[in-house]
Amino acid sequence: MFISNRVKGLAGSVFSKFLKEAKNAKEIYPLHVGDSWLTPPKELIMENLKHSSHPHINKYAPPGGIPELREKIAELWSNKLNTNLTKNNVMIAAGATGALASALASIVDPGDEVIISAPYWPLIAGIVKSLSAKVIEAPFILDFSIQEADKTIELLEQLRTDRTRAIYINTPNNPTGKVLPKELLYKIGKWAHDRKLWIISDEVYEDLIYKGSHTSLYSLFPHNTVVAHAFSKSFGVAGYRCGFLIANDEIIKNAIKVSTYLFYSTTHPVQVAALKLLNSNFSDWIKNAVDQYREIGRYVAEQLKVPPAEGSTFLFLDLSRFLDNKTLDLLLEELAKEGVLLAPGYSFGPFDSWVRLCFTAIPPEKTKKGVDILLHKLYS
Repeated sequence: MFISNRVKGLAGSVFSKFLKEAKNAKEIYPLHVGDSWLTPPKELIMENLKHSSHPHINKYAPPGGIPELREKIAELWSNKLNTNLTKNNVMIAAGATGALASALASIVDPGDEVIISAPYWPLIAGIVKSLSAKVIEAPFILDFSIQEADKTIELLEQLRTDRTRAIYINTPNNPTGKVLPKELLYKIGKWAHDRKLWIISDEVYEDLIYKGSHTSLYSLFPHNTVVAHAFSKSFGVAGYRCGFLIANDEIIKNAIKVSTYLFYSTTHPVQVAALKLLNSNFSDWIKNAVDQYREIGRYVAEQLKVPPAEGSTFLFLDLSRFLDNKTLDLLLEELAKEGVLLAPGYSFGPFDSWVRLCFTAIPPEKTKKGVDILLHKLYS
């Protein structure tokens, strides 16, 4: 029977390719996946959500999200972005993945092109391809500087065609841990604005900043920016699959229309818990998380002799000098047999000698053991 060639071309797994190699390891160190060892805030713990207090949480939530949560996000992010948002500027989605898929499906047609800053979060490339649109990689995240921002714009202009509809930017960046400076974001945003292109701004790590500060592209160019956020990273609840879009009301209206056919609505209990959280004082939890993430992130960076992450929960490592005559896959298979799992760099763009390491997925002491095994393997 026929299977779509478009779907055949998608990777079935972008992070867990070497799991089978680790099945006989004494202990597994899953440094390949972006997650958190921390217990989430009490408002997000499901056992604290009583059906007697919320008798309708077993029923469908409306497509686009429960109105109270959309209104609360509009209130809080109006203050963050120094703008005036309403619930019509907010859509609740099945994670940032569902949010970004709904937004892009509202923007691109088959054959259109989306410029993606690289290295990039791998699922964004799959989302674009699943829409029969074309991924155009723009590899500038690793080697940008404010002084050379004009070179980035020259690159983007070289990549732009009549079919270009949007540019995807992710800051703080997964996988590099870099936080793009305001000056560079402004130049990219102005370039897109002047050419009537949409900006898809992935800001799910906005709260996890260790150096400098985060600038939202929406605050600079609200009319053509669609920004994705999630509760997953800021509060350690990746498994809850609750994210949201902020954009103009036309994009939100159409993204909700698309999401109705993708996942209909986001899980109702999770939305109720998210609303409880946003009505609480959650800033102390985030500060504590950032302090702990910064500490283990710095430790891992020092051991690996690379600069520490400026934001997010990752380090992106070039292992070319350790490969000799072996491939990256062979090295990752050898590490997996010892229980250490890393994400291959080619999942994030044209980076065949690189790997991504998450320093928050497991408790710090276990992360340190995994890094010790990695270092022993690299230098033995």
